[in-house]
Amino acid sequence: MDLFRDFQTTSSSVTSQVVDYIRNLILENKLNPGEKLPPEREMAQLLNVSRNTIREAYKILAAYRMITIRHGQGVFVSDEFETTALNLLGLQLTNGRTFELYEIRSIIEPQACMWAAERADEEMLNALEQNIKETERQMKKKLDPDIYTEKDREFHMLIAQAAGNEVLIRIMAIIVEMLSEAVKNTYARPGRIPVSLEEHKTIAQAIIGNVPEEAHAAMLKHLHNSFRIVTDAKDK
Repeated sequence: MDLFRDFQTTSSSVTSQVVDYIRNLILENKLNPGEKLPPEREMAQLLNVSRNTIREAYKILAAYRMITIRHGQGVFVSDEFETTALNLLGLQLTNGRTFELYEIRSIIEPQACMWAAERADEEMLNALEQNIKETERQMKKKLDPDIYTEKDREFHMLIAQAAGNEVLIRIMAIIVEMLSEAVKNTYARPGRIPVSLEEHKTIAQAIIGNVPEEAHAAMLKHLHNSFRIVTDAKDK
């Protein structure tokens, strides 16, 4: 397929690059709603990356509601996704805007955790658990900020999905995307990744254990810690 021939990897996370590449094709209307994407094996060959990279990229794009994975049928560009969604707020990410996004996120996401603890089905709980296990496995190999940022995105979007609210999913996709660079910078700081991963585990355990109040408190703590580090980094 000629459409995928200009993909090139750099030194940063390959999964992140694949996500950005396919996302841009969708946003630029080079891939249209309802269009079928190549299966994992074929896409891996087209982009010259591993099949696992494609699998992870598809999972992230599905969490953003940009693609739909239909078991037994394939992967399709979502006909529900609006191409203007990521530009919906029309905002530039200044220092003050970062604070405002975290402020809104600290209201929305702890509540999302409560809903997830109350509403998540077995499939969503398994996905959350797998995210933690896979992140631990990756971080034992290397504390890579790029890889961890992608697993972090996936974790937070899985919670939004588990909460069972479509509006929340779309809002979170925008917020997570806008904060992605600031978040990645925090994970480049020594010692932050292990702390964040432990916070993720605490949040996941509360959701899986069906303890909404604990899930709410754990997420609020996680966001406050993240924002404090972002603020410290910008002040230096």
